[in-house]
Amino acid sequence: MTRAMRVLIVTHHFWPHGSIDVAGHAMELATGLHRRGVHVEVLTPKFSSRWVEQLTFREIAVHRPTSIAKNEWASNRYARQMTQWIRDRGQSFDVIVCQGGRDEAPAVVDAARRLGIPSVIRITGFGTASDVAWWQTGRWARRCMTAAKSADCVITSHAGQHRQLLGEGFLDSKIQRVGISVGASPAITNKQKQQVRFALGGINSDLFATMDTPVALAVCPLDRSFPSSRFASAMMSVVSRNPAIKVWLVGDGSGREATHRMLKSDGVRHAVAIPGSFSNLEDVYAAADMYIHASDYGVDHLLPAAISARLPLVLRDSPLMREFIDGSMKQETSGQFDTSASLSTQHAPVAWFDERPASLQTASQRAHDSPGTLGRAVESILKNREQADENAEQLRLKMQRQWSSNDSLDQYISLFGRLSGTVIKSSEGIKSSEDRQSSIHGDRMQNRSRSESGQ
Repeated sequence: MTRAMRVLIVTHHFWPHGSIDVAGHAMELATGLHRRGVHVEVLTPKFSSRWVEQLTFREIAVHRPTSIAKNEWASNRYARQMTQWIRDRGQSFDVIVCQGGRDEAPAVVDAARRLGIPSVIRITGFGTASDVAWWQTGRWARRCMTAAKSADCVITSHAGQHRQLLGEGFLDSKIQRVGISVGASPAITNKQKQQVRFALGGINSDLFATMDTPVALAVCPLDRSFPSSRFASAMMSVVSRNPAIKVWLVGDGSGREATHRMLKSDGVRHAVAIPGSFSNLEDVYAAADMYIHASDYGVDHLLPAAISARLPLVLRDSPLMREFIDGSMKQETSGQFDTSASLSTQHAPVAWFDERPASLQTASQRAHDSPGTLGRAVESILKNREQADENAEQLRLKMQRQWSSNDSLDQYISLFGRLSGTVIKSSEGIKSSEDRQSSIHGDRMQNRSRSESGQ
């Protein structure tokens, strides 16, 4: 007789951190596995002493027994506390999955080994925002990498990261490739977009926008690494070319105030809203007209979610982004999606930009009529909105064929089953779309009530 597989997901960020890339992916993975009949629980730290130690997110138990480490010196103590919690309560799980090879990795690998349970580390991030890059930053980071090497399985999502792991000494037999998830989302009508904008404007007046106002969305952490001065300069270019535009910069961090000052001093604060973070970004995506992605951050979840939401993309030109876009079209022969095309090409799948001078761009970028400024990229979208929307829909369809969310879940479930020797109870099945919409609605009401209670 079969029983439901039991999976514990350990992650640095979870709800209500919906604007953080790793949290968005963890929430999506936990919800997807739950819909497939897997018993899922989540272990994550508290970021405030006011937060409760346990809550339910979409019928999933979330445990927050300890506070996050404030600095590297406290990381050892934090890892020991997480290890002890897993050892005390983790015996009933078939697999323990760690979202990221950072602070939680040593706890997961150590506790799982002592319990005799398979441990899985999912390497997060791309480029400079990846776990692999973080491992080079200090002694504790190197220790986390050593722990990740000892896991029973290491998950990566693309070939470049796979090669990096091999270069760091990871065993190829332990590395499993699971594609990025691009899910299916319903198309948003103009009436629905108007309603969403009205609701967001009622919550935060900075987000007020009529249907005639073009809205560009960017989601990124406003920490110390955020280039406030460069972003403000880029916004000057965007606003000067498109005076009616509104830019929503979603995120939070220690660099928020510096960014606010830079925008104000450059005279573009009126056009850029910095509303902070959201526990759920679905409404924000639905209200936007395009998505600006200016760094390596957000490729695990935020950028795929923008593609799923049919948003025209404005991307910073880089080898990583070219690989991300080109990878979904390597089987396509249509000239409509020639990613080497210049910014002015009407049928390019995305609008590329590069603020660097030509002397700092690669030879391939110079050879293909290198992209211009962020202002030019945004302008190219606004000049032909209908074509940009059509291109966004075509890109979504192509990426969903390569990186389907259902295929991704199948890969996770198959991998967890092989590691643990368990299968899903067939009676659970997959919830219907009506159940899914009801779950989302209930989650939004839960978010609102918890926000009001100070959580």
